[in-house]
Amino acid sequence: GCIAGCLNLAGRGVQRAVRASRLGKAILFLNFRQLYLRKLRLEVARHVRLAERDNVTAVLRHNGTSDIPLEDLSSDIYTDYPSMQAMDYTKNLRRMHGFLNGLTVAGRPWPANYHLCFSRSENTPDSTVRDLLSNGGTVAVVFRDRIPATWLGYPVADATVHDWRWRDAPGTVQGLIALGPAADDKSGFVVDVPKKKYRYFLPEFVGASATGRIR
Repeated sequence: GCIAGCLNLAGRGVQRAVRASRLGKAILFLNFRQLYLRKLRLEVARHVRLAERDNVTAVLRHNGTSDIPLEDLSSDIYTDYPSMQAMDYTKNLRRMHGFLNGLTVAGRPWPANYHLCFSRSENTPDSTVRDLLSNGGTVAVVFRDRIPATWLGYPVADATVHDWRWRDAPGTVQGLIALGPAADDKSGFVVDVPKKKYRYFLPEFVGASATGRIR
C-alpha cells in the first residue's frame, strides 16, 4: 500500500540518516510540542530570509511523511510569512475539504499561502476522488508504467515534471509513476493503466498492400 510502497522508502527515505532524522523529529513533536514548533519557526524564518536575499520564493513542505494539521496548531507560521508558498499532500479528507472551503478543521480561516493536494491511497473510493475533483481540488494518483491522458473522466497532468502543486489546474488528477517498492504494489494503491488497443485497416480489394497503397 501507500505507506510501505511510497512514504517510507521513497526518494531519500532509503538512507538511514534520513529515517533517523524523521524519527527524531517525530519524538520531538510528540513529547516536546512547543519546542518542536519553536524550532520549526526558527528554521522557516531563516529559510525565508535566505530566499529573499536570493530574490526567489521560499517554499515550505512541512508534511513529508506525516499529515500534521499545522494550520490549526500554529497557523502563524504561514500568515507571518506571506511571501512564502507552502504546500502539502494530505490523506485527511477533513483537511482537504477545509482547504477547498477556506476553513480549517478548527474553523479558522485557511492560510492563503498554503495549498493542499489530496493523495489517493488504496483505501480511497473512486467516488471520493470524483467529488474532490468536481469541487476544484487536485488529487495525486500513482500509476504503473505510464501516465494516462484521463482517469475517471478527468484530465491527468504529469506531476513528475515539478512539485509546485499550487500551480496545478483545479479539477485535475496529478499523475505519478510507481518507483522503487511501489512498482510491485498489488494492493490497489498503484493504478494499472490498460494498454492501448489498435484497430488495423486491412484493405479488401485485390492488389492492395497492408498499408492501403496500390502496388
